[in-house]
Amino acid sequence: MQRIIASTALLLVTLLASRANAHGAPADVIKARQLVFGAENVDARTGAVDKDKVIFSWLTNATLGASVKGHIVLLDTYVHRAEIVPGRTPFVVEDLVSLRPEAAFLGHGHGDHADNAAWIAG
Repeated sequence: MQRIIASTALLLVTLLASRANAHGAPADVIKARQLVFGAENVDARTGAVDKDKVIFSWLTNATLGASVKGHIVLLDTYVHRAEIVPGRTPFVVEDLVSLRPEAAFLGHGHGDHADNAAWIAG
C-alpha cells in the first residue's frame, strides 16, 4: 500500500512540475540565465539550465553565478554599481534578481561581498 501511495505521489509531483513548465519561464528569467550561463546551456522555453553540467560564471570581482545540476546559486551578490544599463559588467543587478537563484552564499557580511543580497532575496 505504501508503495502505491509513494508511486502516486511521485506521479502527481511529476505531472504538476511538467504542467508548471508547459507555459515556459518568463522572458526575463530566460534572458538572464542565457546571459550568465550561455544560451547553449539554457532551454529557451523553460529557462532550465542543463542538469548534466556544473557551470560557474564569473560576474564581478567578488561574485560568481553557479548552476549545479540545474540548481541556480550565487556565490556573493556584490555588483560594484547599481547600474540600470550594462556598464563595466555586461549585466545589471536586476539580471541577478531575474536569475531566480535558489540560494546565495555570502563569503562574509561586508558590502564588497553581501551588497544586494537582501534585494535579490526579496
